[in-house]
Amino acid sequence: HARDELCVWAGQIQRQLPKAERHPDYAHAAAAESLAAALGGAGYPRRAGGAVVAVTEAEAAACRALGVPVDAADAAVAWAYGRLMEEDTAEDPVFGPAARRRFESLAAVAAARSPAAPELAELVATERERGMVPTTAVHDACVALFGAPQPDVDAISSDAIRAAANARLAEAASPAARRELAHHVAVLAATQRNTALSEYAAGLEAETEAAGEQQQEPGTVQLPALPVGLRNIGNTCYLNSILQCLFSLAPVRRAVLSVGDGQTWNEDCAVGRRDGGRALSTAEIDAALRFVRLLKTLFAALAAGRAAPRATGHPLAAAAESAQHAVAPARELVDMLMPQATAPATAAAAAPPTYFPAGGGASVSQRQQQDVDECMAQCVALLVHALPPPPASNEAAGEATWIHQLLAGRLEFATRPLDGNSSSSSSRAGDDAPDAAAGAPAATVDTFLNLNLNIPAEGADINECLAAFFAPSVVAGSGLERRPRLKDAPPVLCMQVQRVQFDTAAMRAFKTTAHLRLRRQISLAPFCDFDAAPGRLAALHHRIAALAGHLRALQVPTGSDGGSVSVVPALERAHAFVAGVGGWAERDDARLLLADLPQPPADIVALACEAAAHLRQMAAALGDARARWERELLELRAEANALYESVAPDDPMAYTLHAVFVHSGDSPEFGHYWVYVRQPDGPDGPEGPGGWLKFNDSVVSSAAPDDDIFRDAPRPGEESATPYYLVYVRNSDLDATVDRTL
Repeated sequence: HARDELCVWAGQIQRQLPKAERHPDYAHAAAAESLAAALGGAGYPRRAGGAVVAVTEAEAAACRALGVPVDAADAAVAWAYGRLMEEDTAEDPVFGPAARRRFESLAAVAAARSPAAPELAELVATERERGMVPTTAVHDACVALFGAPQPDVDAISSDAIRAAANARLAEAASPAARRELAHHVAVLAATQRNTALSEYAAGLEAETEAAGEQQQEPGTVQLPALPVGLRNIGNTCYLNSILQCLFSLAPVRRAVLSVGDGQTWNEDCAVGRRDGGRALSTAEIDAALRFVRLLKTLFAALAAGRAAPRATGHPLAAAAESAQHAVAPARELVDMLMPQATAPATAAAAAPPTYFPAGGGASVSQRQQQDVDECMAQCVALLVHALPPPPASNEAAGEATWIHQLLAGRLEFATRPLDGNSSSSSSRAGDDAPDAAAGAPAATVDTFLNLNLNIPAEGADINECLAAFFAPSVVAGSGLERRPRLKDAPPVLCMQVQRVQFDTAAMRAFKTTAHLRLRRQISLAPFCDFDAAPGRLAALHHRIAALAGHLRALQVPTGSDGGSVSVVPALERAHAFVAGVGGWAERDDARLLLADLPQPPADIVALACEAAAHLRQMAAALGDARARWERELLELRAEANALYESVAPDDPMAYTLHAVFVHSGDSPEFGHYWVYVRQPDGPDGPEGPGGWLKFNDSVVSSAAPDDDIFRDAPRPGEESATPYYLVYVRNSDLDATVDRTL
């Protein structure tokens, strides 16, 4: 080893000398022989065959770069590579330019000696796994993406690499060319040790593979038995749930997959579309079109998986098989819908593109969104931005795009004095306003993409939440009552359950895990008319809400975590304690205590006895009332349940549950999302075998509706896994919205 080390050092010294001072006759072989003779050795470890082995000029040059003779054994080459890495004094001796050149020499020696050099091949593979890239690969990547070598690869920004890749992708004529471009991006990502860029490259490769599978003949690809899932590439569970839900809606899926037809989308990037009274810029239209194209690639991959037949084996085996085929959403697509994980390096980079919600309102930055509701709104806004501009006549009249017609509804609000003598309403949007000259008030009509529902009590029914949403409310300080009604119901109705509540005492948000009972079908008919006669269901809702309020008033907060306990057992414990004070006069230790108090002992004992009697009466009265209210609540909910289950088949406002987003976690700041989606391939309804699927990132599995979705109480130990976002589809639109084509 000493001889080998001196040999390597001699080569290093020779290379570090100025060219004019280098010995013109220096040769590694001669140096090795001289050192071997000086050290008294017969020679250093040589490869099998020794000098008779033919050596190419490329291998000889690589050996010289590593400072070893051409006939050095593989172990000596590996050892020399390691010593050069250890002794490198460059700024970045592990991944810098000099390290890449060393690795390229090592790879050249290993390739020249393959397959008889397994030790070197293993070392090269290990170095590649930790991110080493040969200099020639970096050179080729720069030429392929930028048209010429780049002087400082580490200085190239991620945005510049992505922009160059996107430009070359548009020119790529074959899947092989796209795969090669993805490889070049991966090389630069590994060189820069840029995780986000590596994920972007992986997404490009996955999209290419998915597109290639779509073009193959039927039967040539082994498809999974269940629909494919989406890989979690960094806190993307809620985005994955949204993408699976959007894919399940036939109008959205068909429109996205039609990119390229020149009709559905604004592929010519024509200006003229407005949003919220503001004209969209060309950059915003370009970004929206890029979003739709990325979504098409993803949907094509999901469609390939959806085309497979259902599994007939064990459910766990089917889920595991599905996970193996999971698709990774493109990093660029994720970045358009989710906040960046890392802070930008410059102030210029810190300004993310801004989009505006469909239908107007405050602007939304790409990196501000952190929830299902906001992410869904961002998706809708980008889809709207990518649509062709409307004709001037439609724009003046207020265009309703097919996206709005599918997802957006309208609420009308009426106000009246609390004495009920007259009513009035006013409009923020101004549409559907009656003629003011006729003396009729204007209507307050608001467009919505989802209804925000509060849970009025533990174990409340979704119908109770809707009744609470549409119940009249008092406008603070005005003496007016405000009441909403559903003016226009969308085919696809989205509802967000307000799980995030605010504790004013602790000044922090917390998540309520109150159980919510879901229904396969609901009817919105009771909420469409201000003057509808209050039927039995409305009376039940009113009384149920009152009883829930009574029981809620009996709860005492236990701390800043949103928890509470009933006041009745608290009163019972207080009674037991105070009653014990009344018996102090009979205890020797207590009599000594009473003697030291300023009040007469008899007065203290009498007060304790009187207070104990009052506490006993209070506990008994409230306990009896609580039991009575709970019994009545159970009876009323049972009656209401029968009415909930009797939705008329011809009810034009009947809706069927289509998707349930679930959030698992005790805090609104973190947790995990998955989504249950009803499949249309069961026998005429959600109760059929396999009628519901659970999309949990990569894993897709069959769900048991009664146990997973429509439970009467939370599953023990899983109280924090709660419905967070609901999607219902109007029954009359089921065939068009959730079709059987996939």
